[in-house]
Amino acid sequence: MHKLVLLSLTLATAVAQAQTSPSIVLADMPAVGDSLRLSQAAPVLPASAPALTLNGANKTWNYAGLVATSQRVARYANVSTATGILLQFTFNNALFSPDTKANLVAPENTPIPTGAGIPISDPLAFYNGITADYRSVGFAATYMGTGVPVTYATKAQQDIIYRFPVAYGNAPDVSNSLISTPAALATTGFFSQRRQRTNQIDAWGTLTTPFGTYQTVRVVTKLIDHDSLAVGGTAGLSWSM
Repeated sequence: MHKLVLLSLTLATAVAQAQTSPSIVLADMPAVGDSLRLSQAAPVLPASAPALTLNGANKTWNYAGLVATSQRVARYANVSTATGILLQFTFNNALFSPDTKANLVAPENTPIPTGAGIPISDPLAFYNGITADYRSVGFAATYMGTGVPVTYATKAQQDIIYRFPVAYGNAPDVSNSLISTPAALATTGFFSQRRQRTNQIDAWGTLTTPFGTYQTVRVVTKLIDHDSLAVGGTAGLSWSM
């Protein structure tokens, strides 16, 4: 079983002035036309940087000395820009596909592992944000020239990334999701993933990076994944991550 712990400092305001805990709501999530730059620094923090274990109320994290070693950009677009009838029917049709209706799409890797033997390209991720939560409603990729959707088993089993409001003092939030490739890919391969996501807000305070100073809440996310994979109709593999 593979447990992945992600630590994120979620920005609430552009300038750190307030001395009360910020609260993250739907309005703070990405919108059509937004771009998100994620810079990755060396895995070893500078000696002057505060420990990642620093948590609690009204803390100060000064990471101004970090130097980016790589950067990726996520660009969020209207779902209508996704090419293909199947994708529009699945992710942009409130009448016939209300459970998978999305309001954002972004190029992003699918859960299907690299080298799985399933010949796909142009991966996309679809998201839906409402007052209650921000969630993944599915993925898509091009297979043999056609955009193919990959969706969760049910709406209740979609991956809830954040449940609003995200605020210090909230109880840990746990969601369980199940996603699998469609029957159209059965002769080529099959992939499914069960995921348990636990979000715990363990701190708030002032974050300084090379790009500015911000009021933040810190979310520690633990992902426990169980993956199953079969290629070319042969017996599959199953593993937990």
